[in-house]
Amino acid sequence: MERVLQDHRDELATEALPEEMDAAMKRTQEFLKTQAARVTITRVDAAPNALVLDVHVENLGGHKLPTAYPSREHGYMLP
Repeated sequence: MERVLQDHRDELATEALPEEMDAAMKRTQEFLKTQAARVTITRVDAAPNALVLDVHVENLGGHKLPTAYPSREHGYMLP
């Protein structure tokens, strides 16, 4: 969101200075990398051609952690 505000500052009437927006983006990225979620693998089953995991993700970041991606549901096979 901060990137959108920065990239379209005139259209969106962004009042924060570019340096302030850059600092906010860095803080948000660091938060998302280190504090936004707790991820726990609760089950691992290995087979000759598959690995099945149950993963629990606890959202600690509120709306800063995107969770509306359509394929977030369980049961997907990775290539």
